[in-house]
Amino acid sequence: MSTATDTTAPTRTRRNRRVVSGSLAAMGVGLIALLSTACVPLSPQDAVRQQWGDRLYPCAARIVQRESRWVPTAVSPGGGNIGLFQINKYHSTWIRHDLGYS
Repeated sequence: MSTATDTTAPTRTRRNRRVVSGSLAAMGVGLIALLSTACVPLSPQDAVRQQWGDRLYPCAARIVQRESRWVPTAVSPGGGNIGLFQINKYHSTWIRHDLGYS
């Protein structure tokens, strides 16, 4: 009689670490954005309008409404997507290159 080993545990642990790491990174980006508003917190709508401008605001607002319903601390059920736009690890290259965050 042979015993089977659980080979999914290490994979699940690595995935959980990536999710936590990505979540912490995104929260850090959010915290930096919040702290850089000169102590006057913006509403999520004002923050999106400020970053995307009046011309792109309607499109960005529809995305935010669909993704997070304007809840800045929203986290997807799987934990891999966070924030207004539900940013995840697949956005890391864009965030690093265009926004300068690691």
